[in-house]
Amino acid sequence: MWSLMDDSLGKVATAIRLARKTLAIARQNIVFAIGVKVAILILAACGYAPMWLAVFGDTGVLILAVLNASKSASYQVNYAQVASRNLERRHL
Repeated sequence: MWSLMDDSLGKVATAIRLARKTLAIARQNIVFAIGVKVAILILAACGYAPMWLAVFGDTGVLILAVLNASKSASYQVNYAQVASRNLERRHL
């Protein structure tokens, strides 16, 4: 976790990039969870899905969503690279 308590504008761009990646991961989790729940609902309406399948499906979606969301926690910022890009832009 990092904050924008600095006068470097490169960190704002990094924060925006991280926010976009996090939003994309959240959208993936939502679509996947709704898709699995709808599939189990259709199977249950047809009589092919017992209650235990719904429970395991919901638990499995939860575990996969948490694992997918943990990708954003491993996002590393290379501030030296950000600073060098800012210096290059200033000289242009």
